[in-house]
Amino acid sequence: MKALTILISLILILGCIGISGCVDSSNDNTTNANTKTAANEYTVGTSTFQMPDGWIKSDKYTGDLAKFTTGKGENDGATLYVKKFSDINEQDSEYKEFSRSGYGYTVTTITKTVSGIQTKVIKRVYDDPQSIKIDYYFQKNGKYYRITTEVFSKDVDNSLTDEALNKVISTLN
Repeated sequence: MKALTILISLILILGCIGISGCVDSSNDNTTNANTKTAANEYTVGTSTFQMPDGWIKSDKYTGDLAKFTTGKGENDGATLYVKKFSDINEQDSEYKEFSRSGYGYTVTTITKTVSGIQTKVIKRVYDDPQSIKIDYYFQKNGKYYRITTEVFSKDVDNSLTDEALNKVISTLN
């Protein structure tokens, strides 16, 4: 009888701890889209990738789009976006739309190899020469992506965005 009382008490205590959220659930193997899964590893859509140190993920974007900043403010420093497209048609449609010059900016397009992957590059230079956006469109492992780097200040070292671009492309799976 005493053993049964102890067993019931133990079950009740463990049940209360579990209900109150005191049990560590960090070992849960499920991950939501666009969340950090390990040290500097993130997901976008169904793909994982790594970011170098020094980049801060914005929680504003989820699912098939991730945003990272250097943490210097909204219009200072650098921003990097990683987008996963559902298919090549969606990617091609956006590429065609973004590859046209518009009011307040000019567009240059080239093809460039980044981390061994062939990319179609769109560089947008705005009338305010402090702001430059570069889009990299590519396919890897049967999936379609765009990475956008955006620099808001001439004081930003381009090696910062180049390192992040190479790290993301080389680790995307």
